[in-house]
Amino acid sequence: MNFKFKSEDVCPVEGDILIAKMNPGQELDLKLLAVKGIGKDHAKFSPVATAYYRLLTEIVLKQDFYDEQAERLKSCFSPGVIKIVDDDKKEGRTKAVVDNPRLDTCSR
Repeated sequence: MNFKFKSEDVCPVEGDILIAKMNPGQELDLKLLAVKGIGKDHAKFSPVATAYYRLLTEIVLKQDFYDEQAERLKSCFSPGVIKIVDDDKKEGRTKAVVDNPRLDTCSR
């Protein structure tokens, strides 16, 4: 059977399911085929065979980055990974510190 759906009719079952991260102006062009099966047919249909992994990123800055260097370092990472704070030791200067390494999606 061949079914045609409107683009607004095709969506994940839950609203918080991430399909892909895209930049503004990008779009997905998909051809999908849905197949119903049971674990007896193939292990991919068995819910107990599901496995996943998760990267627990650790970022350590081996030196201090100040002012312009701190801004350049921040721009190298995903938003929210590096935070710019006022330096306690040197008044009037800003320093880069790691804020949330789990937001880093660009490096491995």
